[in-house]
Amino acid sequence: MTIGERIKAYRKEKGLSQEQMAEALNVSRQAITKWESGKGLPDIENLIVLSRTFGVSLDEMVGEEASFQEKIGDQKRKRINALTIAMFVFWAAALVKIVLGCIGIGQGAGSHEILMDFVQAGVLVLIGFFCRYLKQ
Repeated sequence: MTIGERIKAYRKEKGLSQEQMAEALNVSRQAITKWESGKGLPDIENLIVLSRTFGVSLDEMVGEEASFQEKIGDQKRKRINALTIAMFVFWAAALVKIVLGCIGIGQGAGSHEILMDFVQAGVLVLIGFFCRYLKQ
């Protein structure tokens, strides 16, 4: 349940119209409509007055939004985990390529060029991950 849904439910529970609640908070009826529809949020002062009016704590008023912050944290962790895995795969592949080169497998005229191409491609992939991470 969102803040808006809670405000609407608590308002109806108290038997108040949007106009009555707007008068009590010294805001417009349109502000109440915005809050209840989720198109806007009350400022902290109005949240405090609302929580007192409805007899609930601020935590109860914004409970869902608190879990929204947790969801954002989960998304960041997932992105960081994906980036860590990508970096691990890249460096593991680079290490395998270096080891194979050291023991003589894959050596030839262009083996160093191939290794550099591989490293450059890996760096580009990592830059892509960072750009995507920063965008989100």
